[in-house]
Amino acid sequence: MEFAHKFFKEIMWRSSKLHVADELQLPPQEERVSWLTFSAIEEHFYQRQHETCVSYAREVIESLKDDILKRNVPGSVSSDALDDFFVTPNEAAKLLNSLLKLRQACCHPQVGSSGLRSLQQSPMTMEEILMVLISKTKIEGEEALRKLVVALNALAGIAIIKQIFSDAVSLYKEALALTVEYVEDFRLDPLLNIHIHHNLGEILPVVTDCSLEVSSNGKKLHGSSEKISQTHIYGVDVSKQQKLSGEDNSESIIDAENSMDLKDGIIQEGNDKCDASLSSSRSLRTTCEDLKQKYLSVFISKLSVAQDEFKKSYILVCNAFRDKKDQHTIWWLDALHHAEQNKDFSNELIRKIEEAVSGSLNNSRSSKIASCFQTVTALKYHIQTRLDQLEASRKMLMDRLLEIDQTMDKPKEEDIERVRHCRICQSIGDGPVCVHCELDELFKDYEARLFRLNKSDGEIIISAEEAVHLQQKNSALNRFYWNLGRLGRSQSSVDNCTDESKRRDVRDRVVVSKLPSELELVLGIIKNYCKAHLERKCVSAASKQLHVLEGMRKEYGHARSLAIAQAQLLCAYDEIRMAASRLHLRENENDRAIDALGPDELESASVLHSNEKFMSLALLSRIRGKLRYLKGLLLSKQKSPSEGSNDSLLTQEMVATATSAEASVYMDKNVVEACPICQEKLNNQKMVFQCGHFTCCKCLFAMTEQRLHDNKFQPKWIMCPTCRQHTDFGNIAYADDRREETCNSSTSQTVEDCEKHEPSVRVQGSYGTKIEAVTRRILWIKSSDSNAKVLVFSSWNDVLDVLEHAFRANDITYIRMKGGRWEFLLNILRGHIMIFC
Repeated sequence: MEFAHKFFKEIMWRSSKLHVADELQLPPQEERVSWLTFSAIEEHFYQRQHETCVSYAREVIESLKDDILKRNVPGSVSSDALDDFFVTPNEAAKLLNSLLKLRQACCHPQVGSSGLRSLQQSPMTMEEILMVLISKTKIEGEEALRKLVVALNALAGIAIIKQIFSDAVSLYKEALALTVEYVEDFRLDPLLNIHIHHNLGEILPVVTDCSLEVSSNGKKLHGSSEKISQTHIYGVDVSKQQKLSGEDNSESIIDAENSMDLKDGIIQEGNDKCDASLSSSRSLRTTCEDLKQKYLSVFISKLSVAQDEFKKSYILVCNAFRDKKDQHTIWWLDALHHAEQNKDFSNELIRKIEEAVSGSLNNSRSSKIASCFQTVTALKYHIQTRLDQLEASRKMLMDRLLEIDQTMDKPKEEDIERVRHCRICQSIGDGPVCVHCELDELFKDYEARLFRLNKSDGEIIISAEEAVHLQQKNSALNRFYWNLGRLGRSQSSVDNCTDESKRRDVRDRVVVSKLPSELELVLGIIKNYCKAHLERKCVSAASKQLHVLEGMRKEYGHARSLAIAQAQLLCAYDEIRMAASRLHLRENENDRAIDALGPDELESASVLHSNEKFMSLALLSRIRGKLRYLKGLLLSKQKSPSEGSNDSLLTQEMVATATSAEASVYMDKNVVEACPICQEKLNNQKMVFQCGHFTCCKCLFAMTEQRLHDNKFQPKWIMCPTCRQHTDFGNIAYADDRREETCNSSTSQTVEDCEKHEPSVRVQGSYGTKIEAVTRRILWIKSSDSNAKVLVFSSWNDVLDVLEHAFRANDITYIRMKGGRWEFLLNILRGHIMIFC
């Protein structure tokens, strides 16, 4: 670069701005940097983006390392292999893209493709962004809670397989306790709740104290074996001592009687515990049934609404068919019979029908369609055949749909079982087809006759049979590729799926336009063209028949909705049955069920789920801390909306209010906060624990130093001095509630005035720290010099979008330079108008 500079300097001349500033009368320029501090909401969003970007960057780096190792021969990797490796522009772009996302997050949470929400009409306020962050954190917490409960349920299932029922009960109770503990923050999947209550109620009677037996005189006594054995030994020892000491035998008899009374008391205590356990089991089963009904109620209500809507349209169509049967003449036959009397009239009618049906098509298919309408006789046959097929298809579909609907109050077990093993909708081997997949075939046949169907390229489908055949081929192809993806695209999987019956050659796709069918179109043309030659009652009959066809199209939509609601209810019953099941031993080698384990897989599965349990528990604790922090921010925003967006508004009273555990510890706003350790007044700088409690910085540093000094293993956590919750060092946040300080006093008088007066300028709206700072600076400049002009540059249009809304809200006139017309806009800049680009 230095050589190039010297070389070109000899043959080229270029003046810097410094050399021509006086000649061009350029005003003096000043470069000034203002440091801004994230608000608490923006800081949380930036931290989320940072975690995501770091995770993605690590994956990219690991993949690059793998590529380096693959390019070298195994066992001969040189020490400088990494130095010789060349990073391609695409690989570098993957890493730099993560940094780009962080730069965008510094401007506004909605900037860039990785923002919270696209800028459609208006940018989100900080309060709206906070609500989005809370909802996202809740979703993350619910997912962590789900993984934790799934791990506990799996461990309980393994314990039941090993017949360690007491451990299974403890694990299920732990899952219930976690559900209650996090109920106010995160919602547990109701199916997991059903699993816990069902299986705990099933195994709880097995582990009661009444299950232990003690033999006495050929009878079985139930009670606590430990207490009974201790009493028996105690009685024997006493009698032996009495014999050795020569005491009276009557006292020994009294002790024996007391021992038997104690045994009876223990037996009674065991029976009481047994009764309590049975009562608890019944309570769990009752709760489980309530949960099932609550889960099903959503689907039952949807089914009820679909039934009501379908019933209305079905009755209307049935009444129309009943009225049609009472008619003694067929209007379209009369119209065609009249057309046959005049050859020119019939030829013109057939020509109009061909044009309407074929459209602008000019191929072999248009000639096939036209062949159906060459004569009036062929037209009569075509109409009558299509009407008969349409009515027969509708009758078959509606009869089957109503037959299924009658079983929805109490679905058949075989129907529920077929849903789980359906080879079409579940793609499971050669299982039976479920009732609604069978019904779907009837829907396709009826749909092909009721609506106008085209191919994806716009070509008309001639017959309903062709449409149904194409749809079946498409479904088979979709199932083939779905199975191929599910099997991992392994070579063995591909070999197993190369059967020609599974790999259907499909090039055309059926497009259902929901427009009137060819039959309805033909009848409409006959009615309109022959209206002048028909009697009034025939015209009325024609209008009624076309109205019936329109009603059938509406009825079809309601029938589809009803079938979907029925299928969803059957799937809900099946999900409840699957939710109640647990892990079990594999019955044979062919048992490939997801919940089946072999005897040699129990230990590895136990280790796997134990690790998942502890990892999910730690993750859930961290997410709950984030949620409490965000809820505290929301509450503080609601209580003090007039405070600036740059304040860290999290206070200990608000965090306590946001959590139910400390709801009773609500403090008055006027009460001075004190450090719970040194009891000194908390200043603006404080340390926030994951649970939401505070300490002063000095006490926290003392706690961490003492903790590290006392333990040689150097643990990375301490306990909160208020609630004693374990908190990792990395999860303790530093909060600073101070407002932004003024600039350095060594700057010019103008800068001093800026720092003195600019914070007093109020910005309308909530647009984030950087956008509000830019808007505040421009407002201050305009207040000091109304003729001042400002140019604002940004690399992203999203930032300019937010600025545009901020300028409009604060009555700042502007022009945005976007696209062409640069000369025109630059001329406007010479006026009293703000411009940014």
